[in-house]
Amino acid sequence: MKRRGVLALIGAVAFLPGCLGDVSEGDAESPTADADECDVMEMCEDSTIVEVYVDRDYSQQVVLDAACRAEEVEVEPGETVRIERETNGESCDIRLSTNGTVVFDRGIPGHQSTRIRVTGAGEIDEETIVI
Repeated sequence: MKRRGVLALIGAVAFLPGCLGDVSEGDAESPTADADECDVMEMCEDSTIVEVYVDRDYSQQVVLDAACRAEEVEVEPGETVRIERETNGESCDIRLSTNGTVVFDRGIPGHQSTRIRVTGAGEIDEETIVI
């Protein structure tokens, strides 16, 4: 799991301004800071905070509770549910329960995105991307 975070960080660095040379050469426009742009150290609006997938052969109830949306969503087998950022750098406390038991309870900060998979056996696989 740590390797995935490092690879995501390395991948993100390749897209930082200045890492690919001077992008303003030959362009009439040069990039400027805009109030709507997000910081390079945070995930932007419409990026995924959390994505939950439940394997088709898992038969117990799975409930996703995202405190930043003040709602609980039941995730059906074979279904994927995403919570996306409404603002740049938005963080969210996430609680996932299977059959009434909390199996994931963590805050996802504005510089992370997490994928959670509930396997057919009810185990939790988690992958987090950090920028």
